Amino acid sequence: MILLHVCCAPDEVIALEHFSEREKEEVTAFFFNPNIFPYLEYVKRLNAFYKVSRSYSVSFVEGIYESSFGARVLSRFAAEPEGGRRCYYCIKYRLAVTAKYAKNSGYEAFSTTLLSSPKKNPELIHRAGYEVERASGIKYIPFDFRNGIDHKKIREVLKDVYKQDYCGCVFGLREQVIKKLERDKKDQMQLKECFPQYEHLWRFRGRKLDLTMLKIDGREELKRFLEILKPSSLVVGTELMKDFGLTGKWLKCGKYNCKIERR
Repeated sequence: MILLHVCCAPDEVIALEHFSEREKEEVTAFFFNPNIFPYLEYVKRLNAFYKVSRSYSVSFVEGIYESSFGARVLSRFAAEPEGGRRCYYCIKYRLAVTAKYAKNSGYEAFSTTLLSSPKKNPELIHRAGYEVERASGIKYIPFDFRNGIDHKKIREVLKDVYKQDYCGCVFGLREQVIKKLERDKKDQMQLKECFPQYEHLWRFRGRKLDLTMLKIDGREELKRFLEILKPSSLVVGTELMKDFGLTGKWLKCGKYNCKIERR
């Protein structure tokens, strides 16, 4: 029997896809994440966890939400960057509580869906996991959830599941907000320099943009504009779709992928 610590629903889906139906019977999903701030965000992620666990027919349990965790543990590492000591002690604490619950409840081993995330360092997670194993006497399993992912299936499963846009703690959220403001400022300046005639369209950042609002010469110039503005999607009519060769559902614009919606 394995107690699987779950950090979030998207990573839970990736992890559970690696188990057969028979193996899922031996897995219990354990949601213990006192790092998540604010509490409303915690509830959103918890409900997504319930939804995914039920859809995969696995047993599940919620740990205790420790509202003081951020101030008690993480505040000592407030200045640390994402992926540093703050993250290590956060992961180690969550795995320690997971192992304690596993030991008290008769489980043979524990692991974590943090190993599903491409944004997390697996070596850091393994280091914490093995330290907890030595301290608790409960076996830590270093699953490799990142290999063999059926991305198309994962996207389909997650279509109606809440997906967070930051790791969880207040310090990570603050760092995310600062980085977003910096990106916005940089892109807004680029828009002004490269496409001054469209500076007024900045309000469509992260929103749907209709291609008829633009007078752009060619596909490459369009891609450059979209890479800077980053609308949530580009709405295109049939004629313009042909003119710009927009045959797929997505248009790759440098490091930004723009969704194409047909009018």
